[in-house]
Amino acid sequence: MKKAMNSTNLSRILILLLLTERILLGQESCLQQSVPVGVIDSRGELVAGLDISSFRGEFRGKPVEIKSAMIDHQPRRILMLLDVSGSITLDHEIWNFAVQAAADAIRELTGGNALALASFSTGFRTQMDF
Repeated sequence: MKKAMNSTNLSRILILLLLTERILLGQESCLQQSVPVGVIDSRGELVAGLDISSFRGEFRGKPVEIKSAMIDHQPRRILMLLDVSGSITLDHEIWNFAVQAAADAIRELTGGNALALASFSTGFRTQMDF
C-alpha cells in the first residue's frame, strides 16, 4: 500500500470533506458557497498570511471567483466516522493506518471543539456522542 500521505494529513482531509459537505448542504444559495479550508505545511503546521490571491477554485472545469479568505476560530462539532468493516479491519496495515489517523486527528483538536465518534460496518453505531 502506498503511503503518499501521512495519517495526520489524511485525517485532516477526511475532516475537511465532512465539514465541507455539511456546510454546502446547509446553504440555500447555489450562486455562492463557503468552503472551510485548512492549509498546512509539510510539518503539519498551519500556514499563515494567506489571502484570496493564495487560492483558486473550479466548478465543473470552470473557474470560480474566490471572494474572501479569513481565519475562523469558532469551535466545531466534529463527527469522526470509522469504517470497521472486514475490508478494513482484516488488513492489519490498513486498519493500523486508520487508527493512527484517528488518533492523530484527536490529538490535533483544539479547545472548544466537540468530538463524536461513530463506526459503521453493516450498520451505524455511535461510540461516543457530543
